[in-house]
Amino acid sequence: MDKQLHLEIYEVLRASKAFQDFDDNALLDFVVNVKLNLLPALASLNSQQCEATERLSVVFKGRLIFAVKRVNAADEILYELGPGDVIGVVAPIGGFRNAPQLQASEETTIIGISWSTIDHHLEKFPGARKTLEDAVWRSSRRAQLAVHLNQFFGEIDSTALTDFESMIEWQSLSPGSMLFRQGDAADAVFFVLSGLLRVTMEENEQIERVINEVKAGETIGEMAFLTEARRSATVYAVRDTVLARLSYPSFDKLMDKYPIAMKHIARLVSKRLQRQTIRVDHGSPIAAIIGVVSSNPDCPLSDVTRHLVEALTSLGSTLHLAAGTVDRKFGRHAIAQVSEDDPSSLRLAQWLHQQEAHYQFVVYEADRTWSSWTQRAIRHVDQVVIFATANSDPSPGEIEEKMDALWTAGRAPQRSLVLIHPAGTSEPHGTSQWLEPRNIGRHFHVRAHSPADYARLARVLADRGIALVLGGGGARGLAHIGLLRAMEETGIPIDIVGGTSMGAILGGGIAMQFDSQKILATCKQHFSTLFDYTLPIASLIKGRKIRSVLESVFGERRIEDLWLPYFCVATNLTQADQVVHRRGPVVEAVRSSMSLPGILLPSYRDGDLLVDGSLVNNLPVDVMRSVFSGSTVIAVDVEPKTDLTVNAEFATEISGWALLMNRLNPFKKTVQIPSILNVLIRSATLASVYARNRLMEQAPPDLYMRLPVEAWGTLAFDAIDDIVACGYEAAFPRLQTWLPKLNGLPTSSGTA
Repeated sequence: MDKQLHLEIYEVLRASKAFQDFDDNALLDFVVNVKLNLLPALASLNSQQCEATERLSVVFKGRLIFAVKRVNAADEILYELGPGDVIGVVAPIGGFRNAPQLQASEETTIIGISWSTIDHHLEKFPGARKTLEDAVWRSSRRAQLAVHLNQFFGEIDSTALTDFESMIEWQSLSPGSMLFRQGDAADAVFFVLSGLLRVTMEENEQIERVINEVKAGETIGEMAFLTEARRSATVYAVRDTVLARLSYPSFDKLMDKYPIAMKHIARLVSKRLQRQTIRVDHGSPIAAIIGVVSSNPDCPLSDVTRHLVEALTSLGSTLHLAAGTVDRKFGRHAIAQVSEDDPSSLRLAQWLHQQEAHYQFVVYEADRTWSSWTQRAIRHVDQVVIFATANSDPSPGEIEEKMDALWTAGRAPQRSLVLIHPAGTSEPHGTSQWLEPRNIGRHFHVRAHSPADYARLARVLADRGIALVLGGGGARGLAHIGLLRAMEETGIPIDIVGGTSMGAILGGGIAMQFDSQKILATCKQHFSTLFDYTLPIASLIKGRKIRSVLESVFGERRIEDLWLPYFCVATNLTQADQVVHRRGPVVEAVRSSMSLPGILLPSYRDGDLLVDGSLVNNLPVDVMRSVFSGSTVIAVDVEPKTDLTVNAEFATEISGWALLMNRLNPFKKTVQIPSILNVLIRSATLASVYARNRLMEQAPPDLYMRLPVEAWGTLAFDAIDDIVACGYEAAFPRLQTWLPKLNGLPTSSGTA
């Protein structure tokens, strides 16, 4: 490179605001360590040409334009970069529909300055780091803002971008930091540029319910603006998050000037009002970021992470990042371990940000001990997965304790525990010892080297899990077995299961990984002897046979030891509330979920009486949405809207003895009147059937099927083969039709 070119590059850098705090010796050092890249006119710049591991890219000659392609019109130029401007990270501008592109408006030369040289001089000039860092992030954030506003408006021009830029304030949140609390005065709307926000609502003054997650490209805070009310929810950052803040007066001015944006906001608000739990947009180009850590030193974390990454790869592009991987990529030992205030941290953060924009899933593998890389990885993720070998010490390990300390001042991201069992394990046990000392949102069981188990884990972690909700309905619920057979034949897996009453019983079998044939054989063996009638003082049935059947099927198993995540719903008769069983003995949970008042004695728990869950929630889709948000939910209903129809009038006053004699006399026409059992059962579940539509509107399933089992009564257990066949014949074609829409993604809810 000749002296004249050196001089020209030096003058460009000297005039650049990004390098104003470096001295001449540093700039001359940069000049001799540059790499030139000539970009032809109209050529687009890609991330490979601005690889953040080695060099910082700066415009030397010519111009780059950030432009949106228009159909049947000239491209809309949003802004330009000229000599001395830092290009920053290119990757975030890709992935969105009709995203703006960075391209050369004329023949343009880009210089790449060696990061190792920059790092060396940043150690000498601490003040220069802030100036350069601001320039790098400003360039990236401007591109992000333009991309997201373009999605927001449908089309954006340079005037609109300039208007927004002139009014916004940049705001950064670290993981767990609060943006605002429920009840706070509202004063601004926020555009999420990067990161992830979680929205929660306080219930009963103590319990918080997660109702939404907000990713890059969305807004938050517009509801209070439209309603002129206080904040209706609490919002905090799950991982490092960057927002553009617009005060209400500024937002009001922009909405007046750009009314099309208000149309978009109205559409966004409408969608949010329709959903009460998280519904993940799998079409979003924003990566799902998962952090994996080990609870104990003997856990083969690298091995289990590799299995998880392989399973995730079948769902979408996946990147596995470990400290060693990062070091090899940069060609520098221990660069992954640099602290946040180290000069090299800037390029590491830039590169990680760049990678996250290229993949659907990014898996950060922590070190086996607490380190700078482990801390950085945890700050970047949406959820943390703790792996542990199931036969080891269940006490929380060092990394878990350090994580808890890190989150003391804020909210922790979602945490899951995964217990790795030896290959060939028949059933898990002792899970409660792992759950008691931890604040864990959910847990999973995986057999070592089992592709099916890792595939199930990957689907749930990626919000692609298939969740099955089974409704109650007595013998009609046997149709669920036909549905299960149809799912087996269509290849639709079941990752999570929950239910009420009969749905709770059959769901328990599914959670034990019984197939349809085994469940059918079990039901045939036991269900013909369920009822032991007694003098109806406290109940019509003793319940001894029912308990005996439950114990023979489930034994002493606990819910937390089942292979699949499982819950069942009961009604707290004492407290007039719903009870969701997610832990404890399976027998006790199922027994309470099926205890219809008057038919079976209530279950007792801590001074309260628990009865059949169908009284309050016969098809608990809302519970599934709340517990396993993001999953694709299949809801199966066997409770008809119309029941107990009669074909003739009968007297409203009638003697039981007369009815008995009528049925014993073969020469008399039988009086058609519903039995006391059927009337009691229908009466007990009526409120839940009535409330079903409201619950379904709040948390609609992705596929809803009502199986046509009206021809059988709730006690027709002797018709098991016919009911199962009916369920199969109704479910199989519906699942076949729906299967192409699945493709790992949530689908629109339908009605069978």
